[in-house]
Amino acid sequence: MIRSNRNLGDTYHTLGEYHKAIDYYKTGLEISIAIGDQSGIASSNANLGNAYHSLGEYQQAIDFHKKDLEISTTIGDCSGIARSNCNLGNACHSLGEYQKAFDYHKKDLDISTAIGDRSGIARSNGNLGNAYHSLGECQKAIDYYNAGLEISIAIGDRSALAKSNCNLGNAYHSLGEYQQAIDFHKKDLEISSTIGDRSGIAKSNCNLGNAYHNLGEYEQAIDYHKKYLEISTAIGDRSGIAKSNRNLGNAYDGLGEYQMAIDYHKKDLEISTAIGDRSEIAKSNGNLGNAYDSLGEYQKAIYYHKKDLEISTAIGDRSGIARSYCSMGIAYDSLGEYQKAFDCHKKDLEISTAIGDRSEIAKSNCNLGNAYDSLGEYQKGIDCHKKDLEISTAIGDWSGIARSNCNLGNAYYKLGEYQKAFDYYKKDLEISTAIGDRSGIAKSNCNLGNVYDSFGEYQKAIDYHKKDLEISTVIGDRSGIARSYCSMGIAYDSLGEYQKAIGYHKKVLEISTAIGDRSGIARSNGNLGNAYHSLGEYQQAIDYHKKDLEISTDIDDRSGIAKGNCNLGNAYHGLGEYQKAADYHKKHLEISTAIGDRSEIARSNGNLGNAYHSLGEYQKAIDYHNKNLEISTAFGYLLGIGKSNCNLGNAYDSLGEYLKAIDYYKKHLEISTVIGDRSEIATSNGNLGNAYHSLGEYQKAIDYHVKHLEVSTAIGDRSGIARSNGNLGNVYHSLGEYEKAIDYHIKDLEISTAIGDRSGLARSNGNLGIAYYRLGEYQKAIGYHKKDLEISTAICDRSGMAKSNGNLGIAYDRLGEYHKAIDYHKKHLEISTAIGDRSGIAVSNCNLGNAYDNLGEYQKGIHYYKKDLEISTAIGDRAGIAICLGNLGNSHRCLGEYKDAASLLIKSISFLDKIFLDLVPEQNQLAFVKQYFISHTILMSCFLSLERADSALLVIDLGRSKELHCCIEKRRNSVGKDLFDYARSIWSRIEAKEEQIEIEGLQALLQLRRNDTTVLVFAFDLEGVLNAWVLTDKVIFRKVLHARRETFLLLIIELLGRVDVNIDRNSSFYMLDSVANTNNQVMSPFEFPCGTPASKNAVGNPASYCHFSDRNILEMLFKRLVDPVKDIVKGDKLIIVPDTLLFFAPFSALIDENGSHICNSYSVQISPSLHTLKCTMEQSFDSNFGFALFVGNPIVGKVSLNGKDVTPAALLNAAEEVKCLSKLFQARPLLGREATKHVVLQLLTGASIIHIAAHGEPTRGEIMLASNSSLTEQCSPVPKPESYLLTQRDIVNISLHARLVVLCCCHTGQGEITSEGVIGITRAFLAAGARCVLATLWPISDYATKEFMEKFYGELCQETPVCEALRRTMNFFQTHEKEGYRSSWIWAPFTIYGEDVKFGKDEIEKIRDKSHEFFSGFVVV
Repeated sequence: MIRSNRNLGDTYHTLGEYHKAIDYYKTGLEISIAIGDQSGIASSNANLGNAYHSLGEYQQAIDFHKKDLEISTTIGDCSGIARSNCNLGNACHSLGEYQKAFDYHKKDLDISTAIGDRSGIARSNGNLGNAYHSLGECQKAIDYYNAGLEISIAIGDRSALAKSNCNLGNAYHSLGEYQQAIDFHKKDLEISSTIGDRSGIAKSNCNLGNAYHNLGEYEQAIDYHKKYLEISTAIGDRSGIAKSNRNLGNAYDGLGEYQMAIDYHKKDLEISTAIGDRSEIAKSNGNLGNAYDSLGEYQKAIYYHKKDLEISTAIGDRSGIARSYCSMGIAYDSLGEYQKAFDCHKKDLEISTAIGDRSEIAKSNCNLGNAYDSLGEYQKGIDCHKKDLEISTAIGDWSGIARSNCNLGNAYYKLGEYQKAFDYYKKDLEISTAIGDRSGIAKSNCNLGNVYDSFGEYQKAIDYHKKDLEISTVIGDRSGIARSYCSMGIAYDSLGEYQKAIGYHKKVLEISTAIGDRSGIARSNGNLGNAYHSLGEYQQAIDYHKKDLEISTDIDDRSGIAKGNCNLGNAYHGLGEYQKAADYHKKHLEISTAIGDRSEIARSNGNLGNAYHSLGEYQKAIDYHNKNLEISTAFGYLLGIGKSNCNLGNAYDSLGEYLKAIDYYKKHLEISTVIGDRSEIATSNGNLGNAYHSLGEYQKAIDYHVKHLEVSTAIGDRSGIARSNGNLGNVYHSLGEYEKAIDYHIKDLEISTAIGDRSGLARSNGNLGIAYYRLGEYQKAIGYHKKDLEISTAICDRSGMAKSNGNLGIAYDRLGEYHKAIDYHKKHLEISTAIGDRSGIAVSNCNLGNAYDNLGEYQKGIHYYKKDLEISTAIGDRAGIAICLGNLGNSHRCLGEYKDAASLLIKSISFLDKIFLDLVPEQNQLAFVKQYFISHTILMSCFLSLERADSALLVIDLGRSKELHCCIEKRRNSVGKDLFDYARSIWSRIEAKEEQIEIEGLQALLQLRRNDTTVLVFAFDLEGVLNAWVLTDKVIFRKVLHARRETFLLLIIELLGRVDVNIDRNSSFYMLDSVANTNNQVMSPFEFPCGTPASKNAVGNPASYCHFSDRNILEMLFKRLVDPVKDIVKGDKLIIVPDTLLFFAPFSALIDENGSHICNSYSVQISPSLHTLKCTMEQSFDSNFGFALFVGNPIVGKVSLNGKDVTPAALLNAAEEVKCLSKLFQARPLLGREATKHVVLQLLTGASIIHIAAHGEPTRGEIMLASNSSLTEQCSPVPKPESYLLTQRDIVNISLHARLVVLCCCHTGQGEITSEGVIGITRAFLAAGARCVLATLWPISDYATKEFMEKFYGELCQETPVCEALRRTMNFFQTHEKEGYRSSWIWAPFTIYGEDVKFGKDEIEKIRDKSHEFFSGFVVV
């Protein structure tokens, strides 16, 4: 009876019917007690212990095994003692008490060895192997398994042999050596099949399935697990049926078939519950949790993991407790509850450490690393992943080594350290390939693709993602297929191929829906939203992002909720709904802060900064971007540091602080270069281009935009290619090259059309509209702006709609359709108000004010300007405030409220002066002052209307003296303070009506009270009427009503168009008509103050004066310029301060009522402004005289000039001229090939007299010298301008001490007309410190100029002042023996600019001595 009860118990145990088995074992125990069979009592306790072990009731099992041990010891049954130690070891093992298990198995081994029980020795070796295996010491485990295997072979125990192979397979499995594991499991299967052990056959199929699972071969795994299920069912092994269902669930989970996985895990749970296997019940709950985690149902996942924890705790399974904490941590991480995740993984680590499970210690470090990564604490994450790597390496776990490399790659990727990430992903791929883990190979290919995406190498990225897709498809991993489609979608989005991206993201959505992955469904909706965002389809983007948010909320994924809010914020930003955008970004920030995700906290701060930027709240934007920078820096997030620098650059750019912006953009470029992110490198180059564009450094801007275009082309980013073309168009627009600009904008339009980027289409149409507006093609401009508006409306881009309405308003304003303009500006205002764009509100109010002003409704204009002022003040837009004050001033002027107007205009100019001094770089100051000179003109008109002519004089002179003043004063190192103080003193004088004090200072400096000099200051008012001030011992103002601006324009164009000289020193070699070129220079930069150009008929075809002779024109110019004030002119010297266009008038040649040229009566000196002249004269003379530098006839050779190859002719008379003049000063002339740019530049700074006779460039008068042989271009057959052309920039970048500069080159008086005179080479010499420059208004004769200069220098050496020396020379030529030399075309182009200097005989001697000394040993190398 005892034996039959025991056999029945064993049968039911094998079938997994543990409770029935226990009943039979208890009956056997009762009988054994009744008959006093101590051996039977012991074995019954052993059987009961094993049954409770199978039920997961390990403590009860231990109690029974201890009774077995106690009895076996009492009766001296060594075999029983060994058996009970073995069973106690197994129970402790299941409890995770591996050291205790190890001790018991050691005792089993000792006893079995002592009694010679080789089967027991084999068994105990196997169990010791299991203990070491569980401790993660796989190599030690393998040694014990091999020892067991050897004994089993020796004793012919095939069943034990099968088990040994099984154990070895499991050990190699744990090491990640899956192929070796498979080999051992196949041997196990073969032996079990041979001996007919169906239970063994089932288990070996189970183990083979697990090995193939880990190789990512899920279909093969499923086949083996189905065999396991089939056999377990056939033999009635309910425990095996439960486990096979568990394994099938895991395999389907791996395939991404989560619902099927759940079905199998529920069957496992049902069976395990039925048979009372609490250990398996715990595991099935854990697996159900994992499946729900994969589905994105994180709360459900946590529910099941808690059940796993509860049961594992109840049965004392420490390994199970650790496992459940691990799984819960992963679920909390997915939910964005990072602190909870962190706590769970800490507990997992603590328990794993306590039980000595090194494999689990490694995994818990891995999970802790992931939690730190999720918190944005990447450095801490990296430390944990390195511990994982260290332990995995120590225990030889290749799978763990691959995993830790992958995670290290992820952490470095998130830090933006892409190269490091790449290296770790490569190691992961290498190991996964070595161990045959196809799932791992797929994932590592995916990760490598992501790195290449971040590198901007999108095609490479796609290639890797295709490998991921290929492998995932082969192994049937639908989740992996979805992942690869998702990654490819992101790569195509980066390439600007948005429709392709959408196609891939829709596939992801389809698969995620099919497998019930709600987290994947949410994510794919988010990605679809991003793709539609890139297309400019913001409403569709919002719809997808709302679905993402809805699902993330439903599954309680706080991290997903945060990102959904982030994406919605970005989409509403794209729509121009900036306040809504800010609200969503605030939710993003709030959730990210709650879950402690520092990376997302940083990102949300960045997005909030962008929203406030667009709202015109730049200071708030800067605060948020600084927070982003601070957080990103704190955890070493390079990508975040780069982007926050980029965003700070954008904010400072909008504030007009371009240099600060450039500093931030350069940091962004530097970081992007370090991390190898070519997309960000492209972006930073584009931003730098825009900043330099704003600074007016157009060549630098072009260079950066070309780099942006190059990088975007290299990485195949079509969206970036489109944007860079648009930016290049904008720069060429600013250069006035509108046709070129249009070509670039059309490229932008074409690419944007090709990639379906409707936002880009809107942008390019808008830019084309602006370009055609500048060309005066207003109807075309309107057509493009309407397209912009249409597209912006279609994609619901309210910001774009606002701007296009504004542009349409400006175009209709120019057409004189003011009411239409007002309608569009009101729409601009309405939309800007709705979206909270304060900058846009300010601009639209400004434009409405302009339109009402043009209608003559000045009060309405004032109303809108006041609103503009209020908003510009609120958002701290200093330039906006200044412009608005100027507009208000003009409106009050139009109303006749001159005092109010003057007050507002002074404030406006003071604001702009402050911006000029604080923010505008030196190289851009001239361009900047041009923009607000009109305010000085309006203010001048106000003071003239108030009959305050002296105030008007000071105001207009102040407007003409800013930039040149700065150039001169910078040599005193007091430029900012000096100019600001001077301007403030002028306003104070005007306010106190003490203008006379300032004027008296000028009279004293110029010695006007001696009545031998008269100063004439000319200025046109807003109506184009000439105003003249005559300064002698008093100041007299006259308005010359019959002298109109347009008349002077036509007269001067006609005169300069007739230049007729037998010229050799010109630029005819350049194949340009010098007349046409002169015309262009006179006309192209010129507009009337009100913004209305002169009549096209009048300017383009000045036929009204074509019948006038040269003499008639010179007489008419005299009548309109000098005759009206002739009666009050005193002395024989005129200092003339002309208005812009009048700089081209040959004053010395004007013919008076007696038929004489002015130079017969007066010497003439030209100055850009009174203040500039005052600054120059107040400079102390350098008592240390330098040498005289004479440069003539440089051999230029064939060179590239303005895009053409030219070969200037030799100037033989220029060479003779210089040889002759240099003898006067005992100087050595620089001639021919010696006169290189390099040598001349070196010598300029030491010269007191500079004389250059060479070819002049036709537009700016820049001087052509011999090419620098030392430059790298010498390799090129055609030198570029930088190697031979002496430019304005070259001159202003040096400091001169020259008293006199003589430029005997053509066109040296030419240049761009500005408020501060003609900007050309002459002005550059004055700015560099030269006191006096003699230059030419038009091309000069090579023959006549030689003689002209000999006469001029002859006078100069007789202590004659420069102006008088020039006058005498001109008068000499009027009566020259050669009739051809008497023409004014020969002598009249020579003009004195700056101060009237004079050389005493002793000074001439000093210059001669210095020249002799310097050149005596001078050799040109």
